[in-house]
Amino acid sequence: MLPTEVESKYLVLKTEDINKYLTDRMKNGIATICAEIKKGRIADGKTPSKEYLLVNSDSIYIDAHWALMKDEINKKESKEFWEKYEKGEFGDENTQEDIKWV
Repeated sequence: MLPTEVESKYLVLKTEDINKYLTDRMKNGIATICAEIKKGRIADGKTPSKEYLLVNSDSIYIDAHWALMKDEINKKESKEFWEKYEKGEFGDENTQEDIKWV
């Protein structure tokens, strides 16, 4: 089960399921949708497609993966925070207690 703080922002279709359960017409529809998304991304100056590493929500390792991801996010946010702090990007009116995570 996914942690409650995870936002569902991707649609993932397993190739095996597409080949097993969809008609050729349905497969062509998916191909058309993907082609349009790629064209739109290119028009927006983005890479045509991206690749992601997925972890099944029913994996026995989901809790360990989630803990590692949260730890990496926290490290990155902490590093960015202290870099801004050291550069004085928060202004003189802020004390250490007043600074909130951005």
